[in-house]
Amino acid sequence: EGLVDYVDLDCGLEPQQFHHGMPTNFSARQFYRPFVEKVRSAAGSVPVLSVLGSIGDLDEAEAALADGVIDMAGAARQLIAEPRFVQNGRTGTEHLSRTCIRCNWCTAAGSEGAQGCTINPVAYRERIWDAIAPAPLPRRVVVIGGGPGGMEAARVAALRGHDVTLIESGEELGGALALWARLPGRENYGTAIGWWARELDRMGVTVKLGTRADAALVLGMAPDAVIVATGARYSRGGRSITHDADMPGHHLLHVLRPEEVLQGDALPTGRVLLFDGEGYHASSGIAEMLAKAGAEVTYVTAGFTPLSQRVADSFEGRLVVQRMKLAGVRFMPTTWVRAIGAEAVTVYDVHTGAERSEVADAVILATGREPVDGLARALEG
Repeated sequence: EGLVDYVDLDCGLEPQQFHHGMPTNFSARQFYRPFVEKVRSAAGSVPVLSVLGSIGDLDEAEAALADGVIDMAGAARQLIAEPRFVQNGRTGTEHLSRTCIRCNWCTAAGSEGAQGCTINPVAYRERIWDAIAPAPLPRRVVVIGGGPGGMEAARVAALRGHDVTLIESGEELGGALALWARLPGRENYGTAIGWWARELDRMGVTVKLGTRADAALVLGMAPDAVIVATGARYSRGGRSITHDADMPGHHLLHVLRPEEVLQGDALPTGRVLLFDGEGYHASSGIAEMLAKAGAEVTYVTAGFTPLSQRVADSFEGRLVVQRMKLAGVRFMPTTWVRAIGAEAVTVYDVHTGAERSEVADAVILATGREPVDGLARALEG
């Protein structure tokens, strides 16, 4: 009857499936496309618009337009990650664009009193950071640590005209983010690392991989400024917000930390108890990975749910738990460690204190993290 001018199809799924509202890495790319195609086939001459679930590069949009699935493509998260997404496409410089990694920090940040993008620090701060002015006096800057923080610091310093050297002890850039990108379903995180690496090369940053920095090495480079971005590692003693003290038995050989598993130093088998003190991707991803490899994984947490509110607010929680359940992970909520023994772990109910023994061939402590700040302290003053 000519009453509809256009149809905008972005999120209209029932029953309540808001976790598909901003599809994460655990959903298929262009998650909405099959639904959009059905409406498109019935819409006749009425234009159809959609983000298709997620459009991260212009080729995806152009292909959907060419296929006749949509008449206009949209993007939201991609334009937060890269505001010049369209402009770069128009000028043939799309390689300069960041690609949204679909981690949904842009949605989860609000519940923590923050707003932002995990790969674009300027997002929501454009008034103060959008124009990066050249430094009045170029300096020699040394950045220690090649994780996201170190790479971004090196990139911006170089953008301002400084002579920048980045030193990373590992053989690759990315830090802990590179380790997370090895976990099932999280591979897309690695695209951010690739963008940073290309930008550092384009900006002329000297990158030294496989180099462990100490005070003598840094001072020998005669820098005007040093940025220490050495991050944090999981507590050796298993300290966490649940119990801020070393766990008895944490020193035993079968007790591991997430880094040891992700770096390939250890691949525990048999009965594995994983104690999660933060509820992020390292613990849940490792649990899924080991269970799929045949281990009997028990995921132990002091809370009622296996994941943090941050993961829930990013709309990843439901899908992450689903993946762990399908892999055969067993859940043990409201429980924590009393002591780790050679063959068993004494655990207790956090509400009643009641203890019991759980047999374990391996124990993984994904608890709190502690800063790697030795070099920063050595360089103070």
